[in-house]
Amino acid sequence: MFSTPALAPTPVLVLSEISGLLDALVAATPPADAEFVQCALTEVDDDELKKYKVIVCDPPTFASSGAADRCAGGALEWVQSTYAGVDALLTLSTYRGYAVTRLAGVFGQAMAEYCMMHILAQERQMLR
Repeated sequence: MFSTPALAPTPVLVLSEISGLLDALVAATPPADAEFVQCALTEVDDDELKKYKVIVCDPPTFASSGAADRCAGGALEWVQSTYAGVDALLTLSTYRGYAVTRLAGVFGQAMAEYCMMHILAQERQMLR
C-alpha cells in the first residue's frame, strides 16, 4: 500500500485592518491546510512579501502602498481580496503575476442593516 506524504500547511499572509478577520480565517480553516501570519503592511519588507504564495489583503491599501508591485519575482500566486471589488489592484499596480479572488456575499446582512438604519436616521432627521 502506498501512503501519501502529508503536505505542509500553506503559509498565508494576512495584511488587513479588518477586526477579527484572522480569528475567522483560523476558525474556518483546518490547521493542516493553512498557517496564517498577520501583520501590518508597514511591518513587511520586500523579502517577507516575496515568501508568500497566498496573501489576504484590503486591495486599496495593498495596491496604493506599492506592496502589490513589490511582490514581483516572488512566490505570490493568489491574492484574496477582503473587499467585493478589486479595482484598486488593477488601477494602482502594474504587477499581474497572480490570481485575484474577491470576497462577496459575506456582508449582505450587515450592509442591509446599515442601509436601513441610515434611511431611518435620515427620515427621522437624526443626521445633522
